[in-house]
Amino acid sequence: MGALAGLAFALYAMWETLTVTVNEQELSLTAKGKQRTFTKDQIAAAFFDADRLVLLGHDTHELAREKSDVTRSNWLANCRNAAIPG
Repeated sequence: MGALAGLAFALYAMWETLTVTVNEQELSLTAKGKQRTFTKDQIAAAFFDADRLVLLGHDTHELAREKSDVTRSNWLANCRNAAIPG
């Protein structure tokens, strides 16, 4: 019974966790079974506000605001490597 509860918790945690995928043209955010994809041309800035990853469009509206456990240093390094404005 304990193993089953542990497995259920692990699956829920994976479902709840934000996954960020970046390639040459776009950035995708996946959380809670939903994926949102933005082209790099759509993103004017990407930064953290407390524990939330925020993506802003060129007219300064929020494209996304998601809770994330990614460290700021890892995020900044990945932004530089992927040419995403930080």
